[in-house]
Amino acid sequence: MPLAAFFLLGSLAGFWYLHATSRGIAAPDERAGSVLPGWVDPMSIFDGDRALLSPGSIVTLGVAAAAVGRKVYLPTELTGVPTSDPEVWLSRPTNDVGLRYGSDLVIVQTEWQPGTNPSNLYASRAEESKVGEATIIGGYDAFVVLPHEQAPGFPPFSVVLLSIEGTQVAMYGDMPIEQLILIAESVKPASA
Repeated sequence: MPLAAFFLLGSLAGFWYLHATSRGIAAPDERAGSVLPGWVDPMSIFDGDRALLSPGSIVTLGVAAAAVGRKVYLPTELTGVPTSDPEVWLSRPTNDVGLRYGSDLVIVQTEWQPGTNPSNLYASRAEESKVGEATIIGGYDAFVVLPHEQAPGFPPFSVVLLSIEGTQVAMYGDMPIEQLILIAESVKPASA
């Protein structure tokens, strides 16, 4: 496996590990050498024929918000995204909410453990992995990964992680990073 692939796998596993351990949930599955979490399959997250969250089910936005007991965030700027009506997924065991906008945009929202400092986590991840950049987007702590930073064999999608009021809003876009950042800047609580 090329060195760049190790960096990407480490980066994806690191995002999940930092988030998972801050929430007090299990470490990544290490069977057969895989260090990717069950709900993040970088090869198929845009595939509408596959589950976005596993375990999970398709629900309405109102059901998802009520089940997790926190705000669910939606982008208001979707220029270039063919659909503005997302497929909404809920994983009850983890209280994660997923939104899939066709084959171009996926958003997965998870709750941070109280006391977590996303700014420090994002900065240390950027420093350790040398992939991505910790920044501020729309007034929120953020982490950005450019499509060309993805390892060979992985789809060249853009990644923006936002931390909003105790929720990590992870955005994956099959689009230029500039477009995903514009979408990220428009994220607001849903009025379900």
